[in-house]
Amino acid sequence: MKRKKKKIRVAKWILLISFTILFARLIYASVNAWNYHKNRNNNAVIPTIYLNNNRIVLR
Repeated sequence: MKRKKKKIRVAKWILLISFTILFARLIYASVNAWNYHKNRNNNAVIPTIYLNNNRIVLR
């Protein structure tokens, strides 16, 4: 009986550590994705239309 309890306790610790690592990776990926998209949207180029001798020029 004692051996079975020890196996269950070890399995619970392994699962706890695994879920902790998984949760930490999810937080890390979320923060980096948010920063990436924030920087990407700030660097967006908005096309400007200039009229040059009755022609439309995009810059």
